[in-house]
Amino acid sequence: MYLFIQKYIFIITPFTAWVLAQWLKPLFEYLRTGSWDVHLVKGAGGMPSSHSSTMISLTTILGFARGVQSDIFALSFVTSLIVMYDARGVRQAAGSHAVYLNYIKDELTTLFGRGFTVEGFKTNLGHTSLQVAAGALLGLIIGLIYGFTFFH
Repeated sequence: MYLFIQKYIFIITPFTAWVLAQWLKPLFEYLRTGSWDVHLVKGAGGMPSSHSSTMISLTTILGFARGVQSDIFALSFVTSLIVMYDARGVRQAAGSHAVYLNYIKDELTTLFGRGFTVEGFKTNLGHTSLQVAAGALLGLIIGLIYGFTFFH
């Protein structure tokens, strides 16, 4: 198993970070609201950001394997920043727009009755700064665990 993980470390590390982040979402929601929603495992948005954890874990393991001065580390680092910016800014704005579009849809449904049916838009698309930072911290921890295990 050790050799298998070592061979596919650049896939296994971010995959581990992604899975862990997704499975932590129901736990954080429970701590926040007191109710379990296991369906959060398969959704976007929420605490922690799986986008951030995935990218930062990959960047961290690349730093261990190739060095922080390598071109592949730089590429991964810059891509991580873009992904985290997007998760915080663009995707959160899209979620906010979805709230208003759903409101308009509900008003039109009330106005025109049952014959007017439009499926609602998902509103939990993006992340807060705290969710992005928590995902990045989780990714860093996962990357450090794999890095120290397989490269030191």
